[in-house]
Amino acid sequence: MAVRILALCGYSQNASIFAKQLRTALLAASGAEVVFVDPPVVLGESQLSPIQVKEVAAYAKGDASPNVAVTRAWWTAPDRKTYQYFDNTVKYLHSYLVNNEPFDGVIGFSQGAAMAAALAALLEKPGLHPDFPASDKLKPLKFAIAVGGFKPRSEVPDFTNYFPLQTPVLHVVGKTDPVVSGKASKQLQDACPSSRVETHECGHVTPGGEDWAAFLR
Repeated sequence: MAVRILALCGYSQNASIFAKQLRTALLAASGAEVVFVDPPVVLGESQLSPIQVKEVAAYAKGDASPNVAVTRAWWTAPDRKTYQYFDNTVKYLHSYLVNNEPFDGVIGFSQGAAMAAALAALLEKPGLHPDFPASDKLKPLKFAIAVGGFKPRSEVPDFTNYFPLQTPVLHVVGKTDPVVSGKASKQLQDACPSSRVETHECGHVTPGGEDWAAFLR
């Protein structure tokens, strides 16, 4: 049976965009079944940067899918202290996992990587969040992959008890990432004792196939 990986896109993306970025490269390198899931929070254009608007338009061009231009997120943080809709996302992912299990691992990009780390913690520690109860169908993940990731940081919710993370984590870091600083990336790495760090020459992007072949060797 193929390894099954849950894929969590970044802020302003969606499952369709992340699949275009990642599916071919990761499948070629791993042979895994990669399952892309849409975040539940729908964003308005005012919540996007000009660069994000252009990126979504570029991916939507020539694509007849009605969902490819819908920008999404796992939470919003207008004041950077409160992760709005995080509780809804936790409930949403719990339901998704129960109805679509099993998954061996998770991969996330940017905000999706932070969500992947939080999800790994929720599966390690049943009852950590009231909207993510224990279930016989849910087991801790065998691994997580954080691409351009950062440690979840907010006052509400408080992520103190989510870390340190016991799940083995592969951190994929862009050497010229202008969005997630080296310091922010290191904070997530330090919160995951079973970590391995790989780098690529680009910035805040999902790397290509040759990189994945090396990362997953």
